[in-house]
Amino acid sequence: MSSGTATFCKHTTCPSSQLILAYQEGRLSLSQRARLLLHFSECDFCGAERQFFEKHPPCQEDFIPAAVPLNLLCLAEQVWLCSSRAAPLAREALEENDWRSLLTSV
Repeated sequence: MSSGTATFCKHTTCPSSQLILAYQEGRLSLSQRARLLLHFSECDFCGAERQFFEKHPPCQEDFIPAAVPLNLLCLAEQVWLCSSRAAPLAREALEENDWRSLLTSV
């Protein structure tokens, strides 16, 4: 890797994160791998990204997102309405509500 830290950033000439991940997963041709190895030796940022993918490979497990509890969903919606510039009337109406009841309902 190079020694300059002032240019520690991704450049337009750098490979994409998806291409670096494909390198890590062994999905590239030998010529593509050789080009990336050369780039890694010259670019600290991409070398660090490669090391990151080595240590923290993406999760391949399927998962089902947890349902948001209804009282939390209602609270989030009301907070959003209160902060929205487009809903000044809703903000006034919500100020009159008891917020504690939102947390204990359901």
